[in-house]
Amino acid sequence: MGYHVKLTPQTRDKGIHIYAKRLYETGTEFLAIQCKHYPKGTVGVEHARALYGVIHAQPSITKGVLITNGSFSKDCREFVNGKRIELFDVNVVCGLLEKYDVSFFENTQKWAATSSNTLQKTYIQTLRASFAPRTLCEIAPP
Repeated sequence: MGYHVKLTPQTRDKGIHIYAKRLYETGTEFLAIQCKHYPKGTVGVEHARALYGVIHAQPSITKGVLITNGSFSKDCREFVNGKRIELFDVNVVCGLLEKYDVSFFENTQKWAATSSNTLQKTYIQTLRASFAPRTLCEIAPP
């Protein structure tokens, strides 16, 4: 995908797990990415509202991306309509991982058996790899 990425600290991250930046001839795209580990659940509108608050407060952020390995509620999908937020559900995530040849877990049973904290960290690192160019470059958050 060609982004330069930076993982945020695990605490005091304002809900943002990854900042991603990509330069174009016409300007810079700067993403604030929030990841939710809900493999059997639905991400509610409250997470989209929180992400919207962060990107609204920081005009340098081009858009927010809310990512889950589950699905999004109808209210969540409706809330982001017309806003600078994209939703990536499990189908989009799997498509990106396949498109950019990033392996997550070979065995889905291992994925399901992994503890939530370990999986969240691995999930975020995998997403970082899928957004990043092959040579990673740290960037500063806004």
